[in-house]
Amino acid sequence: MFEHVQNSIRGWAAQQKEARELEEFHRPPAELPLRSADFRRFPRRGFGFVLRNSNGANIDSFTGLVTKDLVARPDTTIALALTDAELDTIYRKMIQIRLFDCLEPHPPIKGLRFSAPNTTIWFRITAGSVTREFTWNSGLLFPGNTTDDWKRLWEVINMIHGMVERRPEYRALPEAVGAYY
Repeated sequence: MFEHVQNSIRGWAAQQKEARELEEFHRPPAELPLRSADFRRFPRRGFGFVLRNSNGANIDSFTGLVTKDLVARPDTTIALALTDAELDTIYRKMIQIRLFDCLEPHPPIKGLRFSAPNTTIWFRITAGSVTREFTWNSGLLFPGNTTDDWKRLWEVINMIHGMVERRPEYRALPEAVGAYY
């Protein structure tokens, strides 16, 4: 009976820990004030990015090409140049979250957990003469990537994906078939 009580206590403690981690995962990152000097340090001139994953998806603002990962179908690449307004929004967000000051090759990961399926993500950004590259595996899950730096990085990634996925030329592409396991 004593062993049963111990197991119940361990189970309850594990549930409480997971609940705290989930709460932290959903907490938005702290807002950072804009620093006007950053607009001079990292000028809009020459701004662009390449965001790709090892499954074949690619968004390249320099070339104006986007590749959609269709899983079991051949990947499809189309011309899709982001507008100046979209690039301005992404640029301002990257300056606001201080992405150019972020540690490389990615924000620090704490309390690492791993999951499948996963993909390697590569993100290169340039503003003026400054270029930063970030590479990480998407299987690195919370609590490891729940720091505010990670949350801000994912805000930018999701913003970029959202802009691309709302475009009619992207929405006209075929749906992916299959899944990654």
